[in-house]
Amino acid sequence: MTPSPEEVLLEDIAHHLAFQSRSTGAVTRDFSIAQHSLIVCDLVIKEFIKRGYTALEIKNIAMQALLHDSEEYVTGDINKPLKVLIAPILTPVAKEIKRVIGIKLGYDLMNMPPEIKHADNIAMATEKAQLYKPSKVKWHKLPKPDTDIIPPMTSLEAEAAFLKRFHELASIV
Repeated sequence: MTPSPEEVLLEDIAHHLAFQSRSTGAVTRDFSIAQHSLIVCDLVIKEFIKRGYTALEIKNIAMQALLHDSEEYVTGDINKPLKVLIAPILTPVAKEIKRVIGIKLGYDLMNMPPEIKHADNIAMATEKAQLYKPSKVKWHKLPKPDTDIIPPMTSLEAEAAFLKRFHELASIV
C-alpha cells in the first residue's frame, strides 16, 4: 500500500534517505541516498548554470534532481540484480510512491528531463571511483566521473543538508 499525500512528510523523506546506505551498503564508508541526491542536484545545477540559465529557471529541475530517488524513503535502495528480478512488482509501486510525493511537494517527479539521468550516472561513476572497493562486477557503461571529491557526511549532516537544499530551492521566486 502506498502512502497518501497527507501521509508524506518532507522530514520523513529526508530522514529515511539520510539513514539508508546507498547501493545496499557496497560503499567503503557511510554514504547515504540523501547525500547521493545532493550530488545529483549539484551536478544538475552546475550544468544549467553553464548553459546560462537563471536560478528561477533551474529551480524545478534542481528540485526534481534532489527528489529523483525520493521513493526510496519507502522502498530503500535495492541493488540492481534484485531490482531487475522484482521489477514487475517494484516498478509500479515505486512509481506510485514517487507520484504521491510529487503531488504532496508540488513537483512533477514522473517526467524527469534526461539531464537528471545523466547527472545520476555521473554521480554513480564518481561514487564508483571514490567509494567502492575494486570489484569484478560488470557495471553498465558510465560517463566520466566528476572531479569533485565526495566529502564524508554523517547521516544527521546528510539529513540537514537535504532539508536545507529543499528549502533553499523552494524559496527561489
